[in-house]
Amino acid sequence: MSDVSCPVYLARQPIVDGRKEVIGYELLYRRAFAPSAGEMSLAEEARSLASALVEIGLNELVGKHRAFVNVSESLILSHTLDAFPRSRVVLEVLEHVRPTLEVQAELGRLRSLGYTIALDDFIWNDLTEPLIPYADLIKIDISQVPFEEIPALKTMLREYPVKLLAERVETHEEFERFCDLDFDFFQGYFFAKPQIVEGRALTVNHLALVRLLSRLHSDDLTLDELEGIIASEVQLNVRLLKFIKSAYMGLPSKVDSIRKALLFVGIKTLAAIATLLMMSQFTNKPDELVFIAMVRAKMCERLASSLGEQDTDRHFTVGMLSTLDALMDMPMAELLPQLPLSEDINEALLKPDCDNSLAKVLRAVRAYEEGDFDTASSEGVSLAHANVAYRQAVAWAGQTRMALAA
Repeated sequence: MSDVSCPVYLARQPIVDGRKEVIGYELLYRRAFAPSAGEMSLAEEARSLASALVEIGLNELVGKHRAFVNVSESLILSHTLDAFPRSRVVLEVLEHVRPTLEVQAELGRLRSLGYTIALDDFIWNDLTEPLIPYADLIKIDISQVPFEEIPALKTMLREYPVKLLAERVETHEEFERFCDLDFDFFQGYFFAKPQIVEGRALTVNHLALVRLLSRLHSDDLTLDELEGIIASEVQLNVRLLKFIKSAYMGLPSKVDSIRKALLFVGIKTLAAIATLLMMSQFTNKPDELVFIAMVRAKMCERLASSLGEQDTDRHFTVGMLSTLDALMDMPMAELLPQLPLSEDINEALLKPDCDNSLAKVLRAVRAYEEGDFDTASSEGVSLAHANVAYRQAVAWAGQTRMALAA
């Protein structure tokens, strides 16, 4: 089978610092018809990385940030990694790489050229210790190393000038514990989950904002009502017009009112843009959380279209609102009853295992974004379609974020 007909399935996972700001993305990839990235042949692995980093483009994949890419022993010794831009790529040495003299020599050469080297899934033993002097970054899977062993491990690493990254951080409590241990970076979707505080209720401003969000995606929303919602929020009105002028430069005439914007871009598109602008008002949350919502929304919409669903706007809404609990720091079960959403949207957001089409597509999207391609496929979606939808969604979200910030 030719390379053209054998695509790379690709996702990415954010890596953040102690302020929850993104510093890079680990690329999760698998070539079609290959069991997993770790089981690829050298030729398949090299082609996959080349496709991901060259054909697709680093800017589309990770924007201004760095790409963290897994490299096997055979790939290290292939002398092909020089092709990747050293300022944009972090080479993650997989845990099963043997510390042979050849491997050490090649890691030393790559590091001397300016490449950043990370040791993935690090556990101190006779195999990993010889590689530490070549590392700039040590990644520790906190699900595999008991917490009580971490201080001793840090003490052993103290003589090496390495930074520490905690991966598989799934809760805010874990993030705070490893922040207290002076870890530098964190990987995992802990910030995409609510930080539940007992007795917390929505503020008046947040409740009003959420109700506006849900109303924007109601089936019976009219042009007059949308215009009224936007006009009543002065800041939203100004930002929306500014966004449209930035993102829709080819409009046939000057857009100086919400009514003109509605006529040009349509009620559904304008409602979606207003939603993004309103969600971005949660200033105490990482920007990446809103970005995840944007990617999920567009990917849900594109996948629904590929499955022949007629009302893809509803899938967009489910994806967009899927991070609302994290934005509000409230469980969905407490949040959604306050909103006038349709029954099937409520069900998809409240009951992740239900069988309606909205939930199935959202499950597939969530699995794909975590690099769990098999689970995504088990939801009845084509991985080829999911692959295209994901790339389109990331590109759309990136372009939209730039226009929102203009």
